[in-house]
Amino acid sequence: MSNHEKETTEKISCAPAFSEQCETNSDEKRESASPSLHQNHRKRMIDKYMNGGRDSMPDHELLEILLFSALKRVNTNPLAHALIRRFGSLAAVFDADIEELVKVEGIGFSSAFLIKEIPYLWRRYELSQKSGVIFDNMEKIGGYFVSLFKGATRESVYLMMLDNSNKMIECRLLSQGSVDSAELSARKITEAALSRNSSVLILAHNHPGGTVQPSDSDITFTRAMRRALLPIDLQLVEHIIVANDEYLPLIKYLRDKDRW
Repeated sequence: MSNHEKETTEKISCAPAFSEQCETNSDEKRESASPSLHQNHRKRMIDKYMNGGRDSMPDHELLEILLFSALKRVNTNPLAHALIRRFGSLAAVFDADIEELVKVEGIGFSSAFLIKEIPYLWRRYELSQKSGVIFDNMEKIGGYFVSLFKGATRESVYLMMLDNSNKMIECRLLSQGSVDSAELSARKITEAALSRNSSVLILAHNHPGGTVQPSDSDITFTRAMRRALLPIDLQLVEHIIVANDEYLPLIKYLRDKDRW
């Protein structure tokens, strides 16, 4: 086989499944000649984890073990240290965008994708525990949306639709962007509610990296939606704002301040 044919074969074998850079880095190439170099270390780490030591393991060791799945032949210990050093904490690593994660030397798309799946799967786990819940108090409603927005880096607006017994029919993503974006309107909310035969509605949106303090546009939008929905017997019972694992029920907040 000619050198040209060999190069072509190597390029094809590295074709990425997600149109991203092939995750064969210099570390993998260097260690592929000795695949058992870290085998004993990995076994010790997994044994420690499985035998009850995971609660006492530092963050970088847990991250190191996670990266075993994406990087089969690489010493993931220095990568775990590099990630936490770059972003400042384990939580910040999981919150980082894929585009930022791959800037860390040795982290390719597959590793970054795996890291980003963890908070998403955790959100789904928490939400699945709430299936069948009767949302009859603010603690349950706020807790649901705190779980829903956990790790989110973009502002999004959701509509929770309840039946007459306050059981959730659906929680639907309405838009990604601020609450006063052009794509979010009373008509869109009405269409969603009527499509699921729901008249009890709760809006929610997040303030990524901010606080739950409502903006003027949050207040104006909520008042306008409430007025627009009432004539067609759709009740907007609350608008939840979420930030940093906290929530604020905006309508209650305004009522308590005699501003509603």
